[in-house]
Parts: sequence; structure tokens; C-alpha cells
Amino acid sequence: MFFLFSSLALAECKLVGSEMNSKGNTHHRVYNSIIVDAPIELVWERIKDFHDFTWAPTIIKKNENVGNKDGKSIGAKRLLNGQFLDTLIGYCAIEHRIQYSIDDGLSPISPTEIKNYVGDLHLLSLPSERKTFVEWTGSWDSNGTEAVEFMNNIYVLLLKDLAKQF
Repeated sequence: MFFLFSSLALAECKLVGSEMNSKGNTHHRVYNSIIVDAPIELVWERIKDFHDFTWAPTIIKKNENVGNKDGKSIGAKRLLNGQFLDTLIGYCAIEHRIQYSIDDGLSPISPTEIKNYVGDLHLLSLPSERKTFVEWTGSWDSNGTEAVEFMNNIYVLLLKDLAKQF
């Protein structure tokens, strides 16, 4: 299996748009990508349900649905590993895109440390190769940089788990 992996982490964060907001916090962004050895339809089928994280066993040990919305409905909530509460804020099957917020969690991504977190998981087809380019970004505001490496490491593990599915 061949896959390409790239990431922008702590040092590169400034290159992709770290900036001060009006409240004196810095806006951080982490980007990771991977090429999965499967067509986009198969990869999307595996990840399209916000409530199904069985494809990421390395890092997600427990995924609980919170509330009564299904995993494709805006406002759906999940509790990951009993510690991180996420809300689905964007879903587009045509674009193969899932966007979510992190509403609660432990340090370094607790609500007292970060604000306005938006995660974006996006698939792009590489039809001539019958492969899928997967990109995952996270952006948020905070006073510190501790969450940058933390989130980068999580995205690395999640994308590696996804690639192993095919």
C-alpha cells in the first residue's frame, strides 16, 4: 500500500494563517493529508457517519452518540473516549466533507484554553489513480500553542488508521 503523508505543525502554523484576533488570542490552524489507496466512494462510505469512528481504533476507543440526531444531521453530537464532546456543524455528501466543533475536552483543548474550534475532514478524488486525497484541518483561537502539537498528533493517527482500512 502506498500513501503520502504531510502535515503542517507548530513551526509552520504561522505560514498558514496564525493571526491575532480582536480579543488578543492567536488563531491557529493545523493541516494534515494522506492519499488512501481506494476510490472516493469507498472511503466516503467508511467515514460518512459522524457517529461511527470504528475506522480509527488506534485513538478512538469509545464513541457515544449524544442526543437523538443521526450521524449525518447538523447538530449531531458525539462523546469521544468519554472526554471530548463534538458537534456536527457542516455535512455535504456531494463535496465529501464533514465539519465539526469541539465543545468540551481535556487540556490542552479544554474550553478554557481554546475557542471557536472547527475541524474539517474533506475527501478529494484522484480518479486516474482510483485513490482518494484526504485532508483534515483544525482551526481555533487560543493564547497558547500547546493544542497545536496535540491536535496535529491526533490527526496523524486518525489518517493513518483510515489508510489502513483499505
